[in-house]
Amino acid sequence: MTTEALRQAYDFVDLLALTSFVLSCDKDGTIRFEHLNTAYSRIVGPPTESVRGKTPHECFPARVADTLTKNYETCRASGRPYDYTAPIPKPENSHGR
Repeated sequence: MTTEALRQAYDFVDLLALTSFVLSCDKDGTIRFEHLNTAYSRIVGPPTESVRGKTPHECFPARVADTLTKNYETCRASGRPYDYTAPIPKPENSHGR
């Protein structure tokens, strides 16, 4: 994805009132957070800068990270947006914890 395409994706998710985010997938299949929208940061807690480039396992307890990774893999495999509901604790490296 080009830098301009990423910027457009960030701008789009920032307009959404629902918690939304942009993920990237490394060549080896590792999924990483790239951008969290304002609603996500307000409700869940971390600013984008605290999780950008990190994997779910670097941000959440193992059980939560496993569930998130499974959901993200389902989305990636389908090639389409994937809507799910999951209780998410504040990431381990978020402020105010």
